[in-house]
Amino acid sequence: MPFTTIARQQGLSNVATLDEEAKGVALNLSYEIAGVRADLGSSPIGFPVQNVVGGLRWSGSDDGASLGIEIARRSVTDSYLSYAGAKDSLYGLTWGGITRTGVKIDTSYDGEDGGVYATLGYRRRLCHPGLLRPDR
Repeated sequence: MPFTTIARQQGLSNVATLDEEAKGVALNLSYEIAGVRADLGSSPIGFPVQNVVGGLRWSGSDDGASLGIEIARRSVTDSYLSYAGAKDSLYGLTWGGITRTGVKIDTSYDGEDGGVYATLGYRRRLCHPGLLRPDR
């Protein structure tokens, strides 16, 4: 049952309908040279919450072994709320529009008889400053 239906049943008759559709255009600029890739962009402009996103990645390989290191801030696209965000017209609150910021190291080795790979990373999910955090 939608939030607005529950709110109206509880006597909040001035609750506006919450949009569950967002349209926008995401901008992205990337450049790669000599194993280093950098990108900078935005979550879609037109969404209730916009964020600056991007990252820097270095990768190299030699004789079947490879190593990569990445530092990035990316939009969380798991749900409408986490990606686009939402604004509550009744209380004026904004939430969602979550980004995942972190570092990742990955390595692999491919030999004639098989291969092995490993990834180690740390990520933290953040809402835009001033927004309600999803873990509270």
